[in-house]
Amino acid sequence: MFLQAFKFNADKELLREPRIVRVGLIQNSITLPTTAPFLDQKKAIFQKLKPIIDATGASGVNILCLQVSQNTINCC
Repeated sequence: MFLQAFKFNADKELLREPRIVRVGLIQNSITLPTTAPFLDQKKAIFQKLKPIIDATGASGVNILCLQVSQNTINCC
């Protein structure tokens, strides 16, 4: 697992108090072969991500972004 942190500074606003927003981004990888049934692959990925998601919550992350994990094509 690879963990990296960044900090962005911004000018202080005059009319409101500053807020700290912590954003988490998770890029996952497959855990089962792509020949395995989709539901098994999905379950394995979710089991792999659960401790990572729990750790982000414990770290105070406000917004968590995950990769899409589905078996259909999305079209805008």
